[in-house]
Amino acid sequence: MIKRNKKIENKKLKELISYLKTLKSVVVCYSGGVDSTFLLKSAVISLGRENVFAVIEDSILFPDWDKKFALKFLKKEKIKYKLIKNTQILNDSLFKSNPTDRCYYCKKHLFSEVRNFINEGVKGSRSGSGCVGNNPKVLQNGNKWNYILTATNYSDKKDIRPGLKAEKEENIISPLSLLKFTKEDIREASKELKIEGYWRASSACLASRIPFGEEIDEKKLKRVLMAEKFLRKLNINLVRVRLYNGSLSKIEVGSGEENKIIKNKERIINYFRRIEVEEIHLDLLGYKPAGMRFTKSIVER
Repeated sequence: MIKRNKKIENKKLKELISYLKTLKSVVVCYSGGVDSTFLLKSAVISLGRENVFAVIEDSILFPDWDKKFALKFLKKEKIKYKLIKNTQILNDSLFKSNPTDRCYYCKKHLFSEVRNFINEGVKGSRSGSGCVGNNPKVLQNGNKWNYILTATNYSDKKDIRPGLKAEKEENIISPLSLLKFTKEDIREASKELKIEGYWRASSACLASRIPFGEEIDEKKLKRVLMAEKFLRKLNINLVRVRLYNGSLSKIEVGSGEENKIIKNKERIINYFRRIEVEEIHLDLLGYKPAGMRFTKSIVER
């Protein structure tokens, strides 16, 4: 565990710590990923546990392994948290139709749930105005929690991220983006803070495995989850199972991990057929972020 008064050498990390101190108290949208784990830990170092609260999205879109890591980290660090159920997302016809700005609708739902939770009052929070001046990013409620933070980083700006529009509309603060933390900066600073799992591969919402324009439903999401959980058990660090038409899969893995798929070919075929994935393709180009943007389908039917 890192003590708040431990000397910090990383220049960008020092800037982040100083910035977070100005926020006084925060609610961090926590996914269990490398970025949000780093932001949450930095907030605790800056403000103390009593001024930091974590919220975790509890929905079928959130991979099991990230949730497991998140809960373990929160328990170890003794950070207050709440599971926020995003149960209505699959009832949203706009999200379910899977447009190119799908992430926008998901984030709007999540931020709305987080604000509702805060406005109802966080159990055990002390009283206070929770408001500083006329800054719209400050929560206008009677609780002590001043700001909602996300771990969007500077590298994310290079990608197409409709969720950023929702962050702007909802006046969410993204300190890592503001201070120009790249993914590599985050891993380097996380290493200095001795944060477990700083080397882990990037993670993403399970809806990102389904091509734009194909309807998202619970059955497809569960199929993706089961397929990726199985592949992760084969010691594949970075993997995505893109699901086309509900039963055709394209497996993307990190550089150098293709042989793990070939080596376990029969096991993969047998398991995928059990979960009703009939066709299995290995993408020789490997993993690419938000790969569904680049191809609608891998075959013409």
